[in-house]
Amino acid sequence: DLTLLIDNNLLNMRLGMNVLPTRLVIENRRLDRPKERNTYSSVDVAPSAQVKFKIAEGESTVQLKYNGRSSMPSVNSLSATTDYSNPMNIYTGNSNLKKSFAHNLGIELKYKALLRATVDYSRTENQVTMLTRLHPTTGARRTMPENINGNWSIRSYLFLSKQIDEVSFNLIALHNH
Repeated sequence: DLTLLIDNNLLNMRLGMNVLPTRLVIENRRLDRPKERNTYSSVDVAPSAQVKFKIAEGESTVQLKYNGRSSMPSVNSLSATTDYSNPMNIYTGNSNLKKSFAHNLGIELKYKALLRATVDYSRTENQVTMLTRLHPTTGARRTMPENINGNWSIRSYLFLSKQIDEVSFNLIALHNH
């Protein structure tokens, strides 16, 4: 884990990188077949950056954030064995899965105590999800993990506040997509 921090009167910046080497060894033992051994090696990374600018005499700020994270699929997802314990719901692992990478971007504006507005965007590449196929005659399910792309989300938040004497009026608006 490595972090660089710069902090002065106008700028606060933090850059970071987390590195996690990982090695998985999966042994599949079946009575009717020879033992299979698969080894998966990966270096998961988590870069991050945060930059905060002070504006309007230090009472207001603009902040930009980025966080990323790669992650190796779980042992259960990578194991190529098939679970037939429930014949109506058969699960098979997928040894060909790729590791996923999640991106999170954000911007935030604060103006004194009156306004706070944020917009956050998230996207995941090679996200692991479950693919289910139904047998047309029996209705039996066959489920296995697969990599997909195209998942994203955006969230916005607005907070307005007005103080009149001892009464505070607040307006909060949220949007998710």
